[in-house]
Amino acid sequence: RMTGAFTIYLNDNFEGGILEFKNKPYKIKPEPGMLVNVPIYEEFTHRVTRVTGGNRHTLYGNCWENINLAPISTTENC
Repeated sequence: RMTGAFTIYLNDNFEGGILEFKNKPYKIKPEPGMLVNVPIYEEFTHRVTRVTGGNRHTLYGNCWENINLAPISTTENC
């Protein structure tokens, strides 16, 4: 099972794209080089607001309890 998801923000020359949590009182405004790791629990249900100007660039990945059960990306799903 997936245990976490992480994002590394690469730029900040855009509008919007704020990380919001459904059950937390804070929001995260991306800054270049920032790493955010989100546990996969209902408590950390989140979304990203619409980017309203520019382009938001990130590196994204998942953390797995058992790497052997993690799906492998293909040209169809990546």
